[in-house]
This record gives sequence, structure tokens and C-alpha cells, in this order.
Amino acid sequence: MNSLNNNFNNYLPLNRKERFYTGTVLPQILCYDNFKYINLFFDLINNFPKDIIVQANAANNNIQFLTEYSLKESANFFGKEYQNLPKTKDTPDVVILITEPDLYLIVIEAKMFTTPNISDFKQQIKAQQDVIKCVQENLEIKPVNIFHLGLVPENYFSKNIIVDCQMLYWENILNTYNGLLQGTYFYETLKFALHNFSSLISGNKGSFRSFGKNCEDRISGLEILTWHNAGKNFWVGRNRGLYGKEFLMDKETGGWQTYEYEVNFTESEAPNTNWFSSKEFVEHIKDANIDIAREQNSDLDPWHFSYLGKDFYENISKILGYGGILDCPIKAIYTGKTSKVNYKQKIYGRKVDPNWWVLLSDGRQLKHGTSTTGNNLIQAVCSASGYKRTSWKEIRDFDW
Repeated sequence: MNSLNNNFNNYLPLNRKERFYTGTVLPQILCYDNFKYINLFFDLINNFPKDIIVQANAANNNIQFLTEYSLKESANFFGKEYQNLPKTKDTPDVVILITEPDLYLIVIEAKMFTTPNISDFKQQIKAQQDVIKCVQENLEIKPVNIFHLGLVPENYFSKNIIVDCQMLYWENILNTYNGLLQGTYFYETLKFALHNFSSLISGNKGSFRSFGKNCEDRISGLEILTWHNAGKNFWVGRNRGLYGKEFLMDKETGGWQTYEYEVNFTESEAPNTNWFSSKEFVEHIKDANIDIAREQNSDLDPWHFSYLGKDFYENISKILGYGGILDCPIKAIYTGKTSKVNYKQKIYGRKVDPNWWVLLSDGRQLKHGTSTTGNNLIQAVCSASGYKRTSWKEIRDFDW
């Protein structure tokens, strides 16, 4: 008799298909001995209740365990009538529903030997949220009782990636069930697969990340700003680097906000000349004269004064002779609002420079002479029509 390892080496080679691991290997481990030890898996899930008792007998049952589950292709043939089914056939690898004492939904998207692609993985997770939403609404599941998981080998993605789900690792499964299932067929199959991961991953053996090998994640320019402003320091990758035509075009067009850049968190130095620091990224966006202070405030009125930028109001203070400081005797400012280009367009690189006039604390009204050269001021009785009024105190006290 041969060992399991010898059989894979000398007879049929190990199956590299993901479905084998999600549809056969994982269920055989989690559901071992009629679900007797599935709570060991539940313990790996953040905030999952500790007191769930699974009853798996057909006549006394509170669990559904489904693999390769397409809700769109399964619903409404019999049983409960589902409303507002997802438009696509997105298929989570594993769906677990606990029906009592309360409804708990677990959805798992797993990877094993396919070529790592963080963008595709994020898209799958996002698409599965429509499936989750449909199940949640039709079964009236509490949002806190829903758990969306990713399951990959530890060396598959960088652990610094940010995904809209909790990430687990196949190695977690091995470690959790080690004392219980060591020596059993499917446990040892998973162990053999992970031990030979670098040889079995799609692409060239031992060099499956030869292209994009420095990329640990892809995030938008706005996300880079958020992460950097939160204190994270990392490397940003763009073809030809910081001064290449691609990044220059990103700045000129405002495309930097939505373009997904490669990022790297682990290298101590820039991997090559295509890479630059997140600090340099932020500084160069500022150099493009784009106000980035309010880039995340999507709930603000597109005509909100903050989109014009703090420098816009400091310049007005300077023109008025107050030295460019905001703590000055201005009662209110009226900024033009007749253009089709709202103030928010400034963060997308559009030229936004509205006409303005101010009401001073002493009652005088001063209008900027935009039709003449220089910083000319005109004292006049101004009309508020076509202008947006903003209290200068609100501007002064704003969290720039």
C-alpha cells in the first residue's frame, strides 16, 4: 500500500480545479461526522455567535450547506417564491444557512491555484453582494447575522489588501482541524496541496508573479489619498513612474481619482523606477492645483463652498488686504452659481473660478473687478441673484 502523497506522485496527479477544493475537500472537512465539528470553523468567523448548536439530521435540521450555489438558477422552481432575484448568475463557492435559533448566512468565495488577480477577486465579492442582498431581503435576515468570507492560501494575496469581506486562509482550516482530522484522506489532500502550492499555482512554476510581482493590491487614487491621510505609507506604481506621461495625464484630466494604481506595502524601497511613494503621489496631486480636501464627501451639495478650496478664500482675504488669513472682518461671501460647472468639478480637474462679492462686517459690499486686470475691487450695491451666499464664519471654522 502507498501513502497518499505517493499516489499523487505516481498515479493520478492532484486535481488543481478550484471546484474540487470548494465542492469536495472543504465540505468533507467542515461537515466531518455529520457536522459534529463545524463550530470549529464558525470560531474563525469574526463576531459569529459561540452558542450555535447545529442539528444535521434530516428530520431534525437547522442547517443548509450548498456549494457552487447559483440563486438565480435555483430559485422559484419549487418552495419559497423569491422576489427581485439578481440579474446575473454569480455563484458563491459555499453558502451556509443556519435556520434556528435565528437565521445566519455565511457566503464564501474561495481561490486555490488560479493566477492571483485582486481586481477580479474584488469584483466577484462585489457581485456576490447582490446575491446576499436578495437572500437577506427575502428571508428577512438581520444584517449583523450575515458573514461574507474570502478563502485563499496564505501566500496568494498580500495580507495588506482591503476587501469588502473577512479574509480566511486554507492554512487556518488545516490548523483548526489538525488534532482532529490529521491522517484522514481529505485533510491530508488539502495539506499536500498547500505544501506544493508554488508548483501548482497557475503560471510558471516558482515564478507565478513574474508579471506584476510587486503589486499587492490595486486601489483608486481617492483610496490612496484616504489611506495616506490615515497614516499609511506605501509605494504606488504607474507605468514610467512619477514623471511619466501616464501619470501626468492622470493629473491633467482628473483621471487619477478613479484609476486603480498598483500598490505595495512591504518593500522598504521603491521596487523599480515605475514606483513612487504615496507621499509623492499626494504632493503631486496638490501640485496639479486640484483641491483634494473634500474628495470623499460625496454627500455634500456639489455647490458646497469647500470644493473651491481653502486657497480660494485665502486669496480673497489677500485681495481684500487682510493678509490671506481667514480670521478677518468679512461677514459673508457671495460666489457665482450661474455656470453649469458646479464647484465639485474642481476636484476632477475642471477650471472653476466663480465671480464673487463680499459683505464686510461694517456693511460695505465689495465686488471683485473680474473684467479688468489686477486685483481691483469695486464698492457697489450688489445683487444676490445668481450667487450662493456663505457665512464667512462657516468658512473660517470649517475643518480644512
